[in-house]
Amino acid sequence: MFDFHAKVDLLFLDELLDELLYHLEQTQNLGSALQQLQEDDIDPRLQKQARKTQQLLAEGSSLGVAIGQISGRYRQIAEKLLTPGLSVADTVQCLKLLRAVNRQEIDSNRWLPALFKLSGLIYLFVLITVLAIIVLFVMPGFAEIYASVGADLPNMTRLVMQLSELIVSHFFIGCVIVIAVLAVYFRSGFVRRRIDKMALSVPSLGNHYKSISANKVFLFLQAAQKQNQPVAVALEMAVYSLKNRYLRGQLYALSGCESYKELLAQLPFAPSRLKRLVRRDKDWHKTSSPASEYMAQWSDHLSSKSTILYSRLDLVMKLLGFTIVSIFIVAIYLPIIRLGEVV
Repeated sequence: MFDFHAKVDLLFLDELLDELLYHLEQTQNLGSALQQLQEDDIDPRLQKQARKTQQLLAEGSSLGVAIGQISGRYRQIAEKLLTPGLSVADTVQCLKLLRAVNRQEIDSNRWLPALFKLSGLIYLFVLITVLAIIVLFVMPGFAEIYASVGADLPNMTRLVMQLSELIVSHFFIGCVIVIAVLAVYFRSGFVRRRIDKMALSVPSLGNHYKSISANKVFLFLQAAQKQNQPVAVALEMAVYSLKNRYLRGQLYALSGCESYKELLAQLPFAPSRLKRLVRRDKDWHKTSSPASEYMAQWSDHLSSKSTILYSRLDLVMKLLGFTIVSIFIVAIYLPIIRLGEVV
């Protein structure tokens, strides 16, 4: 799943929620609001989604199921919030909460621009393709040529040739192992939590990811508090907003907290200063509160730090890819360069 498309889904969802809320508050009827949305002079994709939502509701599904199909990120949250039989007032409140949370998610995505992610994925795909062509097709051909002339290969070339032979002879077994490892990672909660915990131990990157997660949880809880949502609902939304399963477990362990203040004060990966500010201020959720002002400054700091970190990672990744490809190419042509030893 490409994050570029995920961000497009979030922007589309934000526009849909805006239009749906406007018509729902005007008509006080969900069916009429969806019908009005289809008749408006708006983006055809919004009209199509309104028709699809109306069909799902006619088939007995809930509004949460329809919204969950737009962005899988909010599928579980939307289905739990927007259940069948909700009053119009409750539906409006839930939609406003979902819109606020979605906008916080869009805002947090600025730390890792979607196009940067997409360019990294394209580069990785090209690198793997080039290496596969070299290992599976180019090197076996050169190996046959060198064997036919009885060349005394340098150690570097011999090592690379043996590596290529090993990969070619066990290619399908390797594919099965990779698929099995990925299946275990995505399907086994215990294994994924262990791996995610180890990922948080990576120098610099691990702590930075914890900081981003703490900021995201704060924004989610702040939005839920402003909408007067129960703590249990807000906690569940915050849990689903985190991708790291280990951090999810730490957050879920706080399900016994009875108030937002208690929840934030015990958040394991939150900055100590934020905890102190939340304990001291009963209106911590307000935009003008010291806690909110501190988190706004902290968000700007994280944004700058993320830009630097991901730029360095991009450079390291490209240098590493260039080095690996160069080693293979030099190993292939080294016997030709040392023509005297080959002949």
